[in-house]
Amino acid sequence: MGRHLFNGLTIAATGDFGPLRSHPVLQQWVERRGGTWSHNVTHRTTHLLCTKEAYNRNEGMVRVARLRTIPILSLDWLEDSNTAGLLKPARGTYLIASAIKNAKTQKKIKKLIKEISIQQQLEAFEKECQELATLLCSDRYQIHRDFTGFAYNIILVRLDVLRNTSERCILKLCATHETPKGYTCLLIHHPPGKLPAETVSLTRKRCDWFTAWAAFEKAFKDKTKLDWKDRFSGSKVDDEDDDGKVFVYARPKIGEPVGFLADDGFSL
Repeated sequence: MGRHLFNGLTIAATGDFGPLRSHPVLQQWVERRGGTWSHNVTHRTTHLLCTKEAYNRNEGMVRVARLRTIPILSLDWLEDSNTAGLLKPARGTYLIASAIKNAKTQKKIKKLIKEISIQQQLEAFEKECQELATLLCSDRYQIHRDFTGFAYNIILVRLDVLRNTSERCILKLCATHETPKGYTCLLIHHPPGKLPAETVSLTRKRCDWFTAWAAFEKAFKDKTKLDWKDRFSGSKVDDEDDDGKVFVYARPKIGEPVGFLADDGFSL
């Protein structure tokens, strides 16, 4: 059916489809497959190809096609028919009105998803601040985030295979909401079983950046035997006695911030 795909059809077009889909190019596609090309909408026209812009402007050819109940189609109809070698139905999503409606719907969905995402981020941020307010007895703090968006609220895990238990340490580098920034560093230890967690302040409140960062790096190394800058290099156990005693830090999921890698000491 390929060479005679558009036999008996008279096709017109309105609107700018771009340099690779100019009207002369479309005319060649139609005529090579047995169809007739029309530069105007007449009583012989069976299909009108139309851009969204031309449809929204209600151009002359669009108005005539509407009066004559001629299908007004997106370019997808012609391209899909041409590619498949099979005439696609001139209805459904190929109608330019449906394509415009679907595009508006998708835009609304994306906007809604974005709004939901922002709302979820705000709720997570508020929950984070409330937790810090409880731990620090102050509502001035939030988790420090560097310019990559990485949150210095890390979880370290140690597994005991023989006892089938695990314990966690959560290391939090906190910053004040207001400027100039003040910092503090916390370590929350969750022991195996149902024992209560223990929170240790590694610095005083509102200390300077370098003091807080030094405390963060020291705590990380104490628990993992790794420097922070080597955090993705794998565990370095110096002797067999330490095997199973170090905590492990897992790389963030693909696509999530991993933190500044070049010179973490200045990730303000």
